[in-house]
Amino acid sequence: MIAFEQNITLLQLLVPPLCTGVLFCGVLIYLYMFLRLRHHIYLSIVLLCLCALVFTASETMILFLGGWLADRPMGLQFHRLEQISGAYFLFSLPFFLGHLLRFEGPDRRLNRIITLCGLAAALSITAAAYAAPDWFISLTSHRATWLKYQADFARGREGPLYRLRDCLLALTMAYSMVMIGREILRRRDLRELIFPVAGMLCAIGGAVVDISFVYTGVNPDFFPDKYFSRFTLGLTFMVILFMSTVTKRFIDAAKEVERAHAILGISEERYRRLVEETNDCILSLDGDLKILSANTAALAQLSIDGSRLHETDLYELFYVEPDDKGITMQLARDRMRDFFAGRDSIYFRALLRLQGTNEPGEFAVVLEHIGTGGRSEVLMKATGCQEDAMLRYIETETMRCSIENYISAADEISKRLVVNLPRYMDRQGVVALRYGLREILFNAIEHGNLEISFDEKTETTRRGEYIRCINDRQKDGRYRGRRVHIEYSLTAERVRYKVTDEGGGFDYRKVLGRENEAAERYLYHGRGIAMAMGIFDEVRFNSVGNQVLLTKNFTGPEADKAAAGPSGALTPEGTSPS
Repeated sequence: MIAFEQNITLLQLLVPPLCTGVLFCGVLIYLYMFLRLRHHIYLSIVLLCLCALVFTASETMILFLGGWLADRPMGLQFHRLEQISGAYFLFSLPFFLGHLLRFEGPDRRLNRIITLCGLAAALSITAAAYAAPDWFISLTSHRATWLKYQADFARGREGPLYRLRDCLLALTMAYSMVMIGREILRRRDLRELIFPVAGMLCAIGGAVVDISFVYTGVNPDFFPDKYFSRFTLGLTFMVILFMSTVTKRFIDAAKEVERAHAILGISEERYRRLVEETNDCILSLDGDLKILSANTAALAQLSIDGSRLHETDLYELFYVEPDDKGITMQLARDRMRDFFAGRDSIYFRALLRLQGTNEPGEFAVVLEHIGTGGRSEVLMKATGCQEDAMLRYIETETMRCSIENYISAADEISKRLVVNLPRYMDRQGVVALRYGLREILFNAIEHGNLEISFDEKTETTRRGEYIRCINDRQKDGRYRGRRVHIEYSLTAERVRYKVTDEGGGFDYRKVLGRENEAAERYLYHGRGIAMAMGIFDEVRFNSVGNQVLLTKNFTGPEADKAAAGPSGALTPEGTSPS
């Protein structure tokens, strides 16, 4: 039985295991937070806790096995493990600071270098501690006080690598204090960083007291007669205070999220009311343009069957005239292709099928891309076009305009050029006249400016390549600069349109013969001029065939009331009667 000058006290035995228990709980809590939230600040505090946990647990085993039970070989193993774990603070401390502090630019690069150097130093010390124990913690030579203090009975003599580690730890602690101090001065706010500062001071103070006792035999603190590891206690307090800082940041973030959720809840309620109470039709569509949801106005106004809402796509909402020849769907698909290719919102006017009737309603439609839950969706807003209040005052109107060789442009201009006709014609007549005008504009683009022949259109349509044929001609330098010119004149007696293309002209009589052929062969094209002749009262071509004059005379009460005056006549150059 060895008679020690200083036996292990109850305080010495209790401090390390209590610290170990606290640190073990910290590891479990912050490891769970890291696995849940995947934020690296929680990983950094876990690594810091692990280093401190191994240190305090090893101290516990040194006291119990090596000191109290006098198992010196096992105590030496834990002494070496304890000091190795201390080396890993060279890595874990700057790693933690890198996620706690808002490093930028050179500071971030410097901290990354120090972190990596600390990891390299810790790994080197670990390898050397096992390859050459006498350089770090000797397993054969005793500490000088091994027979004086029972707590030191199982501690080996510290070598030069141990002292080098202590110097590196001192430099790392000093660096940490400097960086925390700079951050406090930069923010001018000590509230969040007061805990790390206090924690560092606890660890440094504990280390200073323990080192002083080694060389002087005196504990320069409030408990000079109590022999226990001040550094173990200070290290534990440091980690606990670090955890307090991270916990405070987590609580502050949780409060911000809670406030954001409250604001979002209010915003969602306002948005829901706005969407449901508006008269505009609002729909959400998936990437295939299938309807995902529709507000009350959309279900009430548009021809949507609520029982098969998710089976309905956008194209089913478009109104198609019996004699449309697929133009409406072609234009719709062209717009959708451009919409998905450009990723920008688009605006257009369209005739949509109304709920409970077989009639169309004109709507201004806006489509835009939205992202919800990682999915790409489309938001559609359709607003019914209101009649212009100026219409009841307009008696005459003239206009000249030019369009490029785009089918969509012809569709849009045909809508504008009939917008003032409801004063003199019923709705069905206006719709028919608009379709007739649109057919003439299509002809001017396709067969006039782009010089696509009847046979070429027949063949490319059969192969499903007609749209590509038009696109190729639009890019061709021979046709790209051509325009279609429209002159428009409206009076109380009649409306006239003069459509001129920049092509070489054609024999319209031969085309009329082809229209009979188109009817016999059930083709979707080749009947535009015949349609126009059935709608307008007068269709006159010039001698070249690149200009046509369309006239529609008004009949009924409005025309009878109209005052006599100039007819606003437009005449084609070198006309030929229809």
